[in-house]
Amino acid sequence: MRTWPDHPVVYEINTWVWLGELSRKYRKSIDLATVPEQEWDTIASYGFNALWFMGVWERSPAGIGISLRNKGLLEDFRRALPDFSTIDMPEMNGYELTTEIRHLEAGTGHRTPIFAITASDFDLSAERAKAFGFSGYMLKPLDLDVLERKLSEP
Repeated sequence: MRTWPDHPVVYEINTWVWLGELSRKYRKSIDLATVPEQEWDTIASYGFNALWFMGVWERSPAGIGISLRNKGLLEDFRRALPDFSTIDMPEMNGYELTTEIRHLEAGTGHRTPIFAITASDFDLSAERAKAFGFSGYMLKPLDLDVLERKLSEP
């Protein structure tokens, strides 16, 4: 396995916004499973050590309810995503995305580090994270020193 630099660089993608931009660019609905290969190649060409897909986790009913009652947040969504609708939800959650990435990597000799970032260790244990294909998991708030250490582990 490749060793990580002492100070890895993480590229954060606001998943909803990025998928919306790609859908407009390609004039069809794009989800994480259908992102064109050239888009992945472009991101890889930037030279980052890891990607963080912000917002791919399934939202809780309570979180959705709070968001739908927040007029300022809804205005921000509509400003960033002109075709935003309150029924918009990601096509994949983090578990499904991890499974898909592991499937795509099969036989390539490459293993992308994927860490679940959760607010509660009640939601996910190290064993359960590994069973889902994650490299590991971390608790919020994200500690960049812990992330660096985890990315440096073999």
